[in-house]
Amino acid sequence: MQRAHQLDYAKDIVFVDSTASCDASGHSVTFMLTPCAVGAVPLAILITKGQSEEDYKAGFILLKSTQNLQNSFSGQGYPKIFVMDDSDAEIKSSQICLARI
Repeated sequence: MQRAHQLDYAKDIVFVDSTASCDASGHSVTFMLTPCAVGAVPLAILITKGQSEEDYKAGFILLKSTQNLQNSFSGQGYPKIFVMDDSDAEIKSSQICLARI
């Protein structure tokens, strides 16, 4: 995934998509993807307890703490655009935690 951050598109657009109830405990898997010649490659994968705003905040904050932000997103440190679905919890937590990462 570190090499995916070197792709030119990583600085432009990132798709965020979650899959809920992946196990009996209701965990959620969230993928952060960037487009490439073969479709899309993962920039990050977050596994959270659920899909609440607090769950997403915890995942996004952990992502920020583990990334070398100066080298991420093709050296820009953040993407220009995040594309996500209509999940209010995902949108609110990303606005708080991922604004200019």
